[in-house]
Amino acid sequence: MSRILIAGLADGLASWLARRLTGVTVEVAWAADDALRQLRDGGFSLVVLDAAGGAPAAEGALRSIRAESRLAGLPVILAVDPEDVESARRLPAVADELRVDRVLLHPLDRGELARTVAALVALRPAAPRPAAAPAPPPAPVQPSQPPLGPPPSIGTAARAEVGSAIAAVWARSRGDATARLEALERAVAATVEGTLDPATRSGAEAEAHRLSGSLGTFGSAEGTRLARQIEAAFGGATPLTRVDGNRLSRLAAALRTEMGALDDAAGLNVSTPATAPTEAWRDPRPLLLAVGMDTAEARALEAEANTRGMRVRTAVDAARARVSAGVERPDAVVVDLGPAGGDAEAGDTLKEVSDSFSGAPVLVLSERGALPDRVRLIGMGARAFLRKPAAPAEVLDAAARLLPRGAEPRRVLAVDDDPQILAALRALLEPQRLAVHTLSDPLRFWTALEEANPDLLILDVDMPRLSGIELCRVVRADARWSPLPILFLTAHTDRNTLLRVFAAGADDYVTKPFIGPELTARINARLDRATG
Repeated sequence: MSRILIAGLADGLASWLARRLTGVTVEVAWAADDALRQLRDGGFSLVVLDAAGGAPAAEGALRSIRAESRLAGLPVILAVDPEDVESARRLPAVADELRVDRVLLHPLDRGELARTVAALVALRPAAPRPAAAPAPPPAPVQPSQPPLGPPPSIGTAARAEVGSAIAAVWARSRGDATARLEALERAVAATVEGTLDPATRSGAEAEAHRLSGSLGTFGSAEGTRLARQIEAAFGGATPLTRVDGNRLSRLAAALRTEMGALDDAAGLNVSTPATAPTEAWRDPRPLLLAVGMDTAEARALEAEANTRGMRVRTAVDAARARVSAGVERPDAVVVDLGPAGGDAEAGDTLKEVSDSFSGAPVLVLSERGALPDRVRLIGMGARAFLRKPAAPAEVLDAAARLLPRGAEPRRVLAVDDDPQILAALRALLEPQRLAVHTLSDPLRFWTALEEANPDLLILDVDMPRLSGIELCRVVRADARWSPLPILFLTAHTDRNTLLRVFAAGADDYVTKPFIGPELTARINARLDRATG
């Protein structure tokens, strides 16, 4: 029978937890200061300490707990009020210094508390009481807006651009990936020798999990598959034998080969340190690409744009537009279809433009404006429609509505404990004119949220000490931030994880390893819905 001490939380929560979990006795300390006295009796497997409304008292109690040798290794869950400014400010330092195992945010979710307690003391949820009659399975929890369907097809030019960006990120971050692989190899060697300890095994599981999420993004689906097999082996509950070690050794060797293939694909000479390219100056004014306009209309549009602090680049047709794709990515594209309207030629033109400038919103000008024509054009990839003739001012007004906050890029805050994933997100999203703010320490989330003031939030599900699900819940509970679009990155697509993600308030999710253009399409769609 495991004993758990809950200090400073409501008595009703303790009694609920005792009913929820089997093989556990839950005891209560009415205040943080009382916890140490009860813990000295010994026999406790875990303490849940509430820091809300009494951060100094909770910190003092935790410091006293860690100062006693018998209690130094006791697992600790700390419950924190994210709106308590002083508590939030000190949380990262306190959690590091005093070795907090997990942080939960108020208002507490009982289900997350039970799962966290069970994980830390290896308990199982109590089996449900048998019902008088079979109950139908629960309906899946649906997000406020359903996840998007399959993203639009991505053209070869966009894929080439993404591939180049990802190769550059791999060149900068391969050192971290190699260090993770070496940690796996040390754990594998310990398994073969029969000297694997719990800390090394847990660390190897975490490193394999990070590699499984990043290698596929860098272009190695096989690397992701191998890393997931290693993660599953180290994450299992059964002891690993020398036979397991030999199998893991083969998997690790194959993983090293896959990482070498990524070096080759990136043209990377691993004996020579990669140098970051020098960034060229970029004109900050928003850029429109005008496709298919006659010379007089294009010049009039350029003149009007200059008076508004905007720029216009022209291309006589979609083929010329595709050639200019590598010069500078436009913020929006204006396509003049003339009398073509919704016929096959118009579809080909829109497809070429979408392939060349994935993620850029498209405004269509057409002499045909009947409802069937508009429906076809929107289905072909147009974001907005104008009936010709249209004055330059009218065209620019419509195009400006497609731009994120006029000249300002829309802001994204990405939270993930893996720096390689954050670097990949920057490489993929910044060329799409998204201002990407990144955070690798979820304990600093509330401060980062206020500083970044994002238009969209990207969260990882699994992070040390504070999960993305907890962060999502606390955002949805705050009056200011509750409308913020939230997209999850997750390596887990099991039903239970997805139910928890959407129950916490997520709008959408993308599986790791993610593919750049598809991720961009989902982000842009969520941003457009939020600002439209």
